[in-house]
Amino acid sequence: IRVWAEQDESWVRLGVTDTGRGIPPEFLPAIWNRFARAPEAREDGTAGSGLGLAIVKALTEAMGGAVGAESEPGNGATVWVRLRADEAFTAVPPHE
Repeated sequence: IRVWAEQDESWVRLGVTDTGRGIPPEFLPAIWNRFARAPEAREDGTAGSGLGLAIVKALTEAMGGAVGAESEPGNGATVWVRLRADEAFTAVPPHE
C-alpha cells in the first residue's frame, strides 16, 4: 500500500494505492455507496461493512472537495480525495 499526496496552487489530492486484485469495472461506480461490497469480498468472507468510502465521500464533499477512484483488475486500485489547499490546511506541519 502506498499513501501519497500532491499539491498544486489551490488543491491538495490525498490518495491510497494498492497492488491487490483491483475493483471490477462494473462495481467501481458503486464503491461510494453505503454498504457497498464487491461480490468477491462477500464470497471470501473479507471483513467490513461497506461504510468507509461512503463516509469519506460525505465528509470530503461537505468540505467542498471531490473523490475519485481508478482500478485495473489484477493490478490494484487507487482511491483519492481532493481538498482545497487553504492556509489552514497547508499550515499543518508534515508528519514523518
